[in-house]
Amino acid sequence: LPFAPLPEASMFYMENSIFDADPKVITPKALGTYRAEWDESMREMRRLSERVAKLGDASTLILGEVRQNREKLKAALCDMRLRMGQLQQAHEQIDEVEEAMKAASAEESQFADFTTTRTVKETKMVEVDHHNTICGTCRHVCHDRCGLDEIQERGNPRFKRCVAFKHNENCTRCPGKCSFTDHFHDNKVFVEEERTLDVVLEDIKFRYDAAVQQRDEAQAKIVDLASARQAVEDSIAALVARLEDNCRIIRTHCPRFNLAAELR
Repeated sequence: LPFAPLPEASMFYMENSIFDADPKVITPKALGTYRAEWDESMREMRRLSERVAKLGDASTLILGEVRQNREKLKAALCDMRLRMGQLQQAHEQIDEVEEAMKAASAEESQFADFTTTRTVKETKMVEVDHHNTICGTCRHVCHDRCGLDEIQERGNPRFKRCVAFKHNENCTRCPGKCSFTDHFHDNKVFVEEERTLDVVLEDIKFRYDAAVQQRDEAQAKIVDLASARQAVEDSIAALVARLEDNCRIIRTHCPRFNLAAELR
């Protein structure tokens, strides 16, 4: 802010060379000059006295108000430094969390493919147009197109007459050599088919889930930190308004007050 100009009526000039002269070497000519300067100084003193007399009484209450505003200015500056530190800390924390979120997002992308495929063989029963002798334990067709009349009940002793038994108690063709009691007739055969399954790689999925959780937590923390930063910025804006108000009051009452030095 510029200084207010000093009125000409408030400026006074004095010049007395005699104060710099050596009395032992004063010449008559110099003495005349010194007397003229002295008379001019006396007239300037009379002007000063008249100026002071015209000023009248002035209240000192304004000085107290200036002092109070100066103290408020100092307090606001101290609070401002504290808020600026908080703002810087909030910026640093947000930068740190954003870096962590970037790292989590990178890991999320890296481990997103946590499934693979695997081909398995499955045995299933398929309808045919004739009956067969089947072992229920081994799940095996022991005699395709059995010549016996179809037997309805499982484990019938008539199964011993099947070619697979050759009149014995146990089957000669099923892998387990099971008893006739485990056999039955059905119009089905066992067919082996391949099926592709999606298999979850648990270790990869664990790391993927952890990355997703870290990313979500970082995002939530950034939102909280951003709110805190906004609150600090709002408080700084309010402090700036207070500073401007204090400076305005001080400058109004004391135009030549050095606010620049006060704000340093």
